[in-house]
Formats: sequence, structure tokens, C-alpha cells
Amino acid sequence: MAIELMGTREEEAPLVIDISERETPKNRTRDIHILSCAFLVFLAYGAAQNLETTVNAQGNLGMVTLGRLFNNMGWGGTYLTSIARSHARDANLHEGTVISQFNGEF
Repeated sequence: MAIELMGTREEEAPLVIDISERETPKNRTRDIHILSCAFLVFLAYGAAQNLETTVNAQGNLGMVTLGRLFNNMGWGGTYLTSIARSHARDANLHEGTVISQFNGEF
């Protein structure tokens, strides 16, 4: 009896649908350009660090300058994020949106 019922049922929809024919292939050229530019900026920043420490080698001035720069960037980012979060709470806004759009002007 179970075999007879299986033969009379309509065929169900497949679990996996082949969508490869309907989708157009994505162009990754823009992504590659963005990553390449970011990598070049990263390399240029490293070269500028080496130049700073080499040019200002007398009295270890280059290392002190870079140390202060990195220290200020770290503390500044921490405080600016904290200020943006408190502004979002005070204004009853979404924290992620405020922090992502925050430009340091309150």
C-alpha cells in the first residue's frame, strides 16, 4: 500500500536549486583595486617610518616622535570612541551608526 501511494504523489520541489544560470558573474576588479591601494598605503607608511627614524637618528628623536604619535593615536581613538558612545546613549541613537559616522565634532 505504501508503494502505491509513493507512485501517485506529485513530485516535490528539489532541495537544492541550481542558480548558476540565473546569476551573473561578479566583477572583482574593484575589490582588487581597493586592496592593492590599501597595501600600497601600508607599504608607504612603513617606508615613512623607516625614513623618520633614519633622518632623525641623532638623539633617538625619530623613535621618540613615532612613539608619541602612536601613543596619541591609540589614546585619541579610545577617547573619541568613548565620547561617540556616550553621545549615542544621550541622544538615544544606535551606537554602531554613531561610531561609524563619527567625525570628532561634538
